Amino acid sequence: ANFFLVTEEGRLVTPSKNILQGITRKKLLEMAGDFYPVEERDITLDELKTAREAFITSTTKQILPVRQIDEIAFTERKVSNHLHRLFTDVFEKRHQRLEFGV
Repeated sequence: ANFFLVTEEGRLVTPSKNILQGITRKKLLEMAGDFYPVEERDITLDELKTAREAFITSTTKQILPVRQIDEIAFTERKVSNHLHRLFTDVFEKRHQRLEFGV
């Protein structure tokens, strides 16, 4: 899985080091860049404490919101829900093309 957070300013941030270079992460970054400023860099503890939301990505879970890390609670889901809808739409369209040979 890969970790993402949405900063106070609305930037989507994900680590650039020691990560799984997966297809889900790659596709999400491509899609998200059309809607949000995206940064691949280290995430600070202070940013984590003030983040609007956090989520993970993986092949099996696609996009899964993180509710809490220790005492830090994430109550927003606006960006993760939006990206999940986009991701699902792309996946369903691709599946339909494969199913019908288009």
